[in-house]
Amino acid sequence: MSVRGGASLNVRQSSTGNHFFEEYTSTTLYVERAFGFTAQHVTITNDATTDIDIDVSWDGATLHGSLKKKESIEYHPAEQSSVYLRADSGTPTIRVFAE
Repeated sequence: MSVRGGASLNVRQSSTGNHFFEEYTSTTLYVERAFGFTAQHVTITNDATTDIDIDVSWDGATLHGSLKKKESIEYHPAEQSSVYLRADSGTPTIRVFAE
């Protein structure tokens, strides 16, 4: 599956539901990462090796969380089908898992 900008999504369906994984290079602007389904669990990992924070938002405007380098966070959102992510500087790699 492809999305805006030519990025590809890894969405799988199984007997236990949908599963999404994406390794994404962030920017300093909020960018929506769509799962392709409504998620019950979302894990976000900041793979930055330098002091770059990642901001997490469910609506692209309100800050709902922030990750320091090498941190992960797990959310249990109520019916979210996407998340907005941005870096405070640089272009770190972020991993997003949803199911």
